[in-house]
Amino acid sequence: MSDDHTWITEVNEDAELGPRLKFGFRADRELYRGQSDFQEVVVAEGPAYGRMLFLDGYMMTTERDEFVYHEMLSHTAVHVAKSRGPVRRVLIIGGGDGGLAREVLRHDSVEHVDMVEIDAAVIEVSKEYLPTIGSAFDDPRLNVLAEDGNAFIHNAEPGTYDVILIDSADPVGPGIVLFQPPFYTAVRNALTPHGVMAAQGMSPWLQRDGQRFMFGNLGEVFGQVHAFVATIPTYPGGQWTFALCAAGQVDPHGIDDAAADAATAGSHYYTAAVHHGAFALPPFIRENTVDVALARRG
Repeated sequence: MSDDHTWITEVNEDAELGPRLKFGFRADRELYRGQSDFQEVVVAEGPAYGRMLFLDGYMMTTERDEFVYHEMLSHTAVHVAKSRGPVRRVLIIGGGDGGLAREVLRHDSVEHVDMVEIDAAVIEVSKEYLPTIGSAFDDPRLNVLAEDGNAFIHNAEPGTYDVILIDSADPVGPGIVLFQPPFYTAVRNALTPHGVMAAQGMSPWLQRDGQRFMFGNLGEVFGQVHAFVATIPTYPGGQWTFALCAAGQVDPHGIDDAAADAATAGSHYYTAAVHHGAFALPPFIRENTVDVALARRG
């Protein structure tokens, strides 16, 4: 059967092996293509996942499955932080598509959110072409800053935020600073005593070296490092890891289940039951994340 469709191909590369996997996304319509000061930004539309955002050729988010990433990264952290104290101020580093802000702002207790995204073009493109994802940009509680997140966190006042969410690229090139001890130390210092940090933690199948680097550094800085997982079909390997950290003792299962379900009613992926199950790690993921952090701290 002939294939006359247009495809966007994401190439997964290894530093030593080079290209090793390709993921193809049918794109029937290209809605936007432009070069920002930092990267190429593309929004296309296809039959499998609707509108899709690509940055420098890498899939970032889609209309059809974005809720998994945004719900799990935000609500998991917010509910754990709520079990330790009030959640009023939240910082998002990255998150230019607006999905994390949308989910965080579903919590009535949240009074202020700073979203620090280095690329203003991602914000503007998401507002125009991904309105179901970037639907909270007009919320008066949201303060959007087109700045370098690393510089921002180093200048943050100690004890400012109850939750800090890191929606970063992978630890390559300039973005590697967001995975190193000085950055994590600044994050820890910007948290309230009961605050928690959560971050994307890459693919357990295809980015194991990156995970060991990340979780080892987290173990140097935070007293508690946990990992949890979710299924995201458009990300390499289909399974994704996240980190949850705090300076002191934190129980990821200590949430109020009824309150968590009530606060996130209408979610498409996150529930209290899913929250608990996400921390049940297969050994091959635990040994590459939590165990690495424990070993580094020891």
